[in-house]
Amino acid sequence: MKKISLIFTLIFALSCTNNENTSSEDSQNQNNSVAEKPATIEVSIPLVKAKIGDNIALSINEKDTLAFDSVVVFANKKRIASFLENTATINWNSKAAKVGNFFFTVESYHKGKKTIASKSIELLSDIVPEKYTFKIHKTYQHDSKAYTQGLFWHNGFMYEGTGLKGYSTLRKVDLKTGAILQNYTIQEDYFGEGITLYNNKIIQLTWRSNVGFVYDLNTFELLDKFNYPREGWGITTLGDSLVMSDGTATLYFLSTQNYSELSRIEVYDDQGAVPYLNELEFINNEIWANIYGEQQIVCIDPNTGKVLKRIDFSTILDKADDHRNIDVFNGIAYNSADKKIYVTGKNWPKIYEITVFKKQ
Repeated sequence: MKKISLIFTLIFALSCTNNENTSSEDSQNQNNSVAEKPATIEVSIPLVKAKIGDNIALSINEKDTLAFDSVVVFANKKRIASFLENTATINWNSKAAKVGNFFFTVESYHKGKKTIASKSIELLSDIVPEKYTFKIHKTYQHDSKAYTQGLFWHNGFMYEGTGLKGYSTLRKVDLKTGAILQNYTIQEDYFGEGITLYNNKIIQLTWRSNVGFVYDLNTFELLDKFNYPREGWGITTLGDSLVMSDGTATLYFLSTQNYSELSRIEVYDDQGAVPYLNELEFINNEIWANIYGEQQIVCIDPNTGKVLKRIDFSTILDKADDHRNIDVFNGIAYNSADKKIYVTGKNWPKIYEITVFKKQ
């Protein structure tokens, strides 16, 4: 394990509360006296990045004669130390932390007043993602005009959400023939995005309208709408919660009752944040995510945000299937009963049934 050090200075200016009977001149003198020598704490942590499992040493040093009554240190809101001395060294192990931006907060107290300052570091994954590739078992016809945004499999049928304003749809598709068995066209003001299934309801996101739609699985009747404060990209179901992406390196866990945010994780590998997370699918206790603009899928631990595997699909599209309107690799579906995985892309002419395996 490495020992990390980092240097930043937290300056706390302490102000005094004047008694109502104190003259304005006396008050000004008091305030000037305090302002001349603000209390300063220096905290040492020399790098801006560390890896999960590293020991991080914080050297806290009070630099002024105006002493604090006490100082309390927090790591992501969890109290890790408190002291009265002018200097202290704290050794904190990051093993139990999640990847992503991590905040150390120092609270200082002086004559009943509290001042807070914080500094963040990035915690990278301690896992190097395993490299995987794929094998195609079958191909199926896919509507090459379908700008695929979301995909899932249910009871023998493929369900697909497509995008672009004026062309966004929700579809039920016969995988064997490619026939569209059921179709719902979204109001042309909306740009359709990812879809998922929960409790016989289909949930569909939109891109920049901050609106999600809820449909009846069997009839495609619009049952409800909900709002969210970000772009909508991909969505999947994980137990009794939904997981949503917005094109960043963050995944949001939503309530299935009112679609409010329950929690979030940042997605990191051993090199840093993994942005452009797009279409999502939950497969074998992992969240699989397309990376927008790249022909690869990352497999994510839903508890920690660590990238466990990267699957390379750079060779999946045959040159004979390429055409001028073809767009990016996007769309993952999983038949949990038969353990079959399907992938496709925006305006791609085929859906691929695949298995994945580790590269040798």
